[in-house]
Amino acid sequence: SAMALARKNVRINGFGEEMCGFVESDVKQYLRNYRAKPFGVIVLDPPAFIKDRRKKAEGIRGYRSINEAALRVLARGGILMSCSCSTHISLEEFRYMLSEAGRGTGRRLQVLEIFGHGIDHPVGVAFTEGEYLKCVVMRAGKGRSEHE
Repeated sequence: SAMALARKNVRINGFGEEMCGFVESDVKQYLRNYRAKPFGVIVLDPPAFIKDRRKKAEGIRGYRSINEAALRVLARGGILMSCSCSTHISLEEFRYMLSEAGRGTGRRLQVLEIFGHGIDHPVGVAFTEGEYLKCVVMRAGKGRSEHE
């Protein structure tokens, strides 16, 4: 049903399906095995990888792994939007994980925008766990040894 909804959304927005690719696959396997033309834009919006604070390290490894896989198939100058809805990782920790993913793939990442909750999702000042939505939009440049 998600694929049918995606195709319907493309039509509603006035685009032809030939402009889009639709793949039903495990994203980790798909990105690791992808060998075709590099992507210009990748959006990673997985389910929460850290549902239990005792599994935080494991979840951070999962986020890093999927971001590294995406960076390996992203074109130079491409855009990576990486999101997390895990309450047990702060924005600071998420950004650090992204910097480690960039380092691990030899890619410089430039933050373009950072998003959190919209105004329709109010969070009390003392309820920091409510700030679980994070989205970082980045440009992936050349490797560390090259000029951007």
